[in-house]
Amino acid sequence: MATEKDEMDLLLSEKERKIGDKKVVVKKISLLNTIRLASHLSEIAGRVVQNSELAASAITKLTFSEGENEQQVNGVRLMGIVELLGIIGEDGSDLVVDLITKSTNLTEEEAEEIDTDSGIELLFDIYEVNKGFFTKLSNKLQKKVKKPRAKSTEKTKQ
Repeated sequence: MATEKDEMDLLLSEKERKIGDKKVVVKKISLLNTIRLASHLSEIAGRVVQNSELAASAITKLTFSEGENEQQVNGVRLMGIVELLGIIGEDGSDLVVDLITKSTNLTEEEAEEIDTDSGIELLFDIYEVNKGFFTKLSNKLQKKVKKPRAKSTEKTKQ
């Protein structure tokens, strides 16, 4: 029998996925959880700006959508995730766990135990449900990534 919390999660959910024996409910990230995630993001944003060319490549791959089929699109996006995780380093694992726990009904322990394939599919679900947030974040990061290159080009012209 479903509990009140299960019913509320289902009402607020945008997407459901079965991982192992557990039904995972993916929901929009709340404002307060966005603020909590921001502490991870501010440190990571600095690394992204420092590695602007690789970050621009990763962001382009993460937002890729014009492949011949879903498998090709997901393959390109996966490469973007790998590049981005390479930039953000160990803090990336903390961010991913927080992102999963704050946008699903999984606990931190359950998030830590997700296998790679299920984890990637879940991250794509989280991205799709929260596309507006990630699009705005991506646009802001792309502007910051482009600024350092423009400055360094101006210095070399002088």
